[in-house]
Amino acid sequence: MVKIGFFTAKDEVSRMSIKTKDNNITAFTLVEIMASVLVLGVGLVLVANSYMLALRASNSASNNIQALCLAQSKMDTLEVTALEEEGFLPYESDEVIQYAGRDYDYNIAITKKTDSLTLSKYYVGACLAIGWKEQGSAKKIILASFFQKKEEDEESEEQAP
Repeated sequence: MVKIGFFTAKDEVSRMSIKTKDNNITAFTLVEIMASVLVLGVGLVLVANSYMLALRASNSASNNIQALCLAQSKMDTLEVTALEEEGFLPYESDEVIQYAGRDYDYNIAITKKTDSLTLSKYYVGACLAIGWKEQGSAKKIILASFFQKKEEDEESEEQAP
């Protein structure tokens, strides 16, 4: 056996063994420590990447929920208005609404065009759209419903030639 420093010729490179008179001390080599740090670093990068993807998905879901709450609130307001005013006349409206720290494009279209003659005689269709920008792409939520048509609208149609 050839003795070089603390190593002997028959020792393997993977573990360094230091022999003293009282006991044997076993330790890791520098190569093993560097390899374990590399594996740990790759694992941490993967965990950080997964965390960022989960954070983006959570943010997107939060934006969708906020937009849906805004759309439902506006639709509820339309329903109450339709009941109070006994119906709607057709109209369109576009505006930007600030809600929960974000700008939302709000579009409402109330039309008398429907596929059914029975529905078009007594009801108007309401289409409410809420749009916003998220991570460079446009997102949109659309709600649709029918409301009672105002009686004044029916009378003006009958008088038209």
